[in-house]
Amino acid sequence: AGTAPAPSQQGLPLLLAPLLMARVVRGAEEGAAGAEGSEVDESNPPSSDESSESIEVHGGSAQGCFSVIVSSVGLATDFYDFGVVNNVKGMLQKEYGEMTTGQRTTFSASAIIGAVLGQICIGMLADKFGRRAMFITCSALTFIGAFLSTIAWNPGGNDIYWLLIAFRTLMGFGIGGEYPCCASHMAEQSGSGNSGRNIALGVAAMGLGGVLAPTVVYLCLSAGLSYNATWRTAFGFGAGVSLLSLVLRILTVKDSHQFKEVAESQTFRKSFKLLMNRYSKPLLGTAGAWFWYDLVDYGLGLYSAQISGVATGGGIAGETLNTLFFALIALPGAYGAAWFLPTFGRKHAFLYGYVGMIAIFMTLVIFFNHLPGWLFTILYGLQMTCDWIGPCAASYVVPSEIFPTAARATAHGISAASGKLGAVVGIYGVGVLVDTIGVRWMLLTVGGLTVVAMVWVQLLIPEYDEQTLEGLEEVDSRGDRCEILNWLYGGGMKAGKRAKKGKAAGA
Repeated sequence: AGTAPAPSQQGLPLLLAPLLMARVVRGAEEGAAGAEGSEVDESNPPSSDESSESIEVHGGSAQGCFSVIVSSVGLATDFYDFGVVNNVKGMLQKEYGEMTTGQRTTFSASAIIGAVLGQICIGMLADKFGRRAMFITCSALTFIGAFLSTIAWNPGGNDIYWLLIAFRTLMGFGIGGEYPCCASHMAEQSGSGNSGRNIALGVAAMGLGGVLAPTVVYLCLSAGLSYNATWRTAFGFGAGVSLLSLVLRILTVKDSHQFKEVAESQTFRKSFKLLMNRYSKPLLGTAGAWFWYDLVDYGLGLYSAQISGVATGGGIAGETLNTLFFALIALPGAYGAAWFLPTFGRKHAFLYGYVGMIAIFMTLVIFFNHLPGWLFTILYGLQMTCDWIGPCAASYVVPSEIFPTAARATAHGISAASGKLGAVVGIYGVGVLVDTIGVRWMLLTVGGLTVVAMVWVQLLIPEYDEQTLEGLEEVDSRGDRCEILNWLYGGGMKAGKRAKKGKAAGA
């Protein structure tokens, strides 16, 4: 844990990751299509209508592949932009002086405040005006905010901080809108059989963004750039990737067939009424689950360097390397979620991940004064792997799948915004705990909060699978709230099959 791979060694896998990911998605979908095709009765060739449907399926496969790539670029950029400011804040203060208390607080929270607003507003707008239109809007806002941050000027004194706060709030609004747009787009373009895997691959791109942020800053400093040039280059890199994302979306993104079918009758009131009347329990589940998850995740994430520094005594340089190490060790978990969620189910992924996190928290607390620094760092990194492979991916995937097309982006935006509110509580709460009771007992407290998160998931998140999702739209079309909840929480098709078998046995 004391050393990290050279940036040049990191760069190639990061650049190849989207291509490898695309191949995984395309290969799996082509395999599934081939398996289905092998079952066709040669003596009964498909009609022209069936041939047309087959073309649409293969087109959907390509769209599913592109939806993951386009969403991954956006989500990686979002996580990069969220994280890079923590790597350059010290450089800004060396150049323009210490921030005031108000500036420091607002500077840290500006992007998150913007994200909360963006998640709610753009989520609603995406259900009204379409995924493509809001996708492009998000990329444009993120690019403008990041570009203005890159060329920010100082009107006098240290007023540059207020300009950066304004620009980062605008950027955060675009970043927040990415969450419901990416989720809805990947879910609808992938189909129920592949949605869990594809959305998890999109979420994993956030891990790439987490690695890129310290890597770009480190490369700039290694090249001998000044602090001024380094923070501007770091912000500019995010602006450049946002521009690439904007171009990709203009060229490739289309609204799904599912959305087009409901688009004409869409209104804001209809989406909210649908959620409140039929899906209030699942919405409470996803919003609360994301709140508790982000409370723990963001709180620990912001103080990872400090936590590792307490354990290893590595100083600033050691803390930076450990933070990069944490981001790298989380990547296998991030991409492993694409297998873990479809294999064990979304709810079980939540629970298994939390169990792993709690076990590691308790180990760190019990042996805090006896663990060598390298082992502490490895265990803390494994906690992040459990985080990414389970609750991180599941908190994003579940609200992408269990809500109907007419209200999917709105529900996902509300859930994500609830998560960001939890992030604010976690950031300030963990900071207070570290300052008052120390890292050891802070980890114990966070472990207790993780237990609360696990109980919430157990009580309010439905246990469902791909078969449940296949029939959900049809069940929703009948408008019976009790039937919808029984379908989601009662096992969907599996429950239906059990009921049929019971009736047959009774007969």
